Amino acid sequence: DEAMTKLDPPKVSAHIERTHGPFADLEQYVIASMFMISPERSMPLREELRGVQFRLLDRNFWVAHYIAAPPQIAISWRMVEALWCCAYATVTLVDGVIPAAYGQPFDLTRDPEIASAMKLLQWALDDCYSRRGSAFPAALLPQRNPRIFASRAHSADELCLCAIAFILHHEVAHHRLRHTHDSSAPLSGPDPDSISAEREADGEAIDWIL
Repeated sequence: DEAMTKLDPPKVSAHIERTHGPFADLEQYVIASMFMISPERSMPLREELRGVQFRLLDRNFWVAHYIAAPPQIAISWRMVEALWCCAYATVTLVDGVIPAAYGQPFDLTRDPEIASAMKLLQWALDDCYSRRGSAFPAALLPQRNPRIFASRAHSADELCLCAIAFILHHEVAHHRLRHTHDSSAPLSGPDPDSISAEREADGEAIDWIL
């Protein structure tokens, strides 16, 4: 947190819809994550993003897309929620399950914290694929505030922001590569050009970050 607060990433044009959800405290870091993940490249990124508007939408379904005209990148709070649940489940498995299991079968329901993490993961995957817009299971969350450095929840915050940064850089790559398709439009079937553009944007995002 100390490192995060010391960073002052360049400002970009952003429209943020406030949320009273459980991760509202991450608001100042969501858009900024694309600068924080590779701070040495902040200045060229700022120049590249002139004229691009970012939108953080209070939607109860996954949004992550680029629209070419006028150039804008939109993501949703539901995406943040789902990524945090995946991050927390990953941290919990690595920290609490793998060391204890030693390659043997492990009961994921035995420990209450591990069981809650698995339920959060299940919710995130079900909600993402079904697009039902179901209510966030806030009762399953661990204590997040005040943050405890190196706790599982704190580590999940960091990992979630890294995932958000990659997704943002993927969308920025569409702009950099001058892709003209609207990635928010649903596909009626396999579109080779769109699939190729998505793969190209993935590779560009990886190159930029790493």
